[in-house]
Amino acid sequence: MHLIRYYSTKIKDLHPHSTIKIFRRDGSLPKTKNKTKLIQPAVTNNKIDVTNETTTAQSEINNDFAENVVKETENYIAALKKHGIDVTSTDRLEDVNMILPKLHGKNIEEHFYTIAKEQVAPYERLLNILVTCKKLPKRPEKWIFKSGWTIYDPVTGEGKSVNVPIDDALIFDVEVCVTEGAAPTLATAVSASHWYSWVSPQLTAKPPVESIEKSSFSAKRYCLKDLIPLGTNGPKVIVGHNVSYDRARLREQYLIDDTGVRFVDTMSLHISVSGITSYQRALLKSRKETDPEDEEWQHRVRLTA
Repeated sequence: MHLIRYYSTKIKDLHPHSTIKIFRRDGSLPKTKNKTKLIQPAVTNNKIDVTNETTTAQSEINNDFAENVVKETENYIAALKKHGIDVTSTDRLEDVNMILPKLHGKNIEEHFYTIAKEQVAPYERLLNILVTCKKLPKRPEKWIFKSGWTIYDPVTGEGKSVNVPIDDALIFDVEVCVTEGAAPTLATAVSASHWYSWVSPQLTAKPPVESIEKSSFSAKRYCLKDLIPLGTNGPKVIVGHNVSYDRARLREQYLIDDTGVRFVDTMSLHISVSGITSYQRALLKSRKETDPEDEEWQHRVRLTA
């Protein structure tokens, strides 16, 4: 049985609220028998009396490290005193001989860049499947009204029930009947090879949902069965517009364990590339004639929705 977070029952809110507390037994960490005695390096200060890093740490963080000789010391001290900083009252701190792991690269910048590339590599591969897809599969002419997920054959258009989508890179969208609650009603998804549809069990329930007085819809309380399953076998990539709205209606997002699903928000990408200010948005939505100086940027931007 999966541990789940509690989530909101408000109509406008569907976010997890964790109530789990973690306790650690005192002394639970294993103790090493052979203790290595560390030699404390000498502590040095620079010419404005600020404690330097140890030579060992400097060489591990930056292999091509060279001692930084402060020039024009008097000018630096004068500038600090101008802002009320007295360098003569600096406390000398004891150094810590920290053993750092080996760097993956020449310096600390290359180290974190290499680690980041390794972590995003599976998701970059999945995104490239969507980016390099020149033509989406043929959209089904008839959608099947059946609860749960349905996968459609890209050639015949025939639908077949599946527990979760079989593709790991999906473009995803959810529809919600907001007058009845915040739970998902319908959803569609498309990959480079298949179309999918999802129908809420509440729509196909017998008797119809309108006559169910104590349904989860009418009570505004949601269980995992009301949310959309995507599976727990990552890595997966979900692309959506304002995707946080869709993400809040996915079942696995309320599990404690990480499922390896990552999300790409096209609205955020759009704003970072062709975003507009409030003034520009008002001009685009108004019917008034714009000034000639505003015409230059209007053909370069689009509203996000």
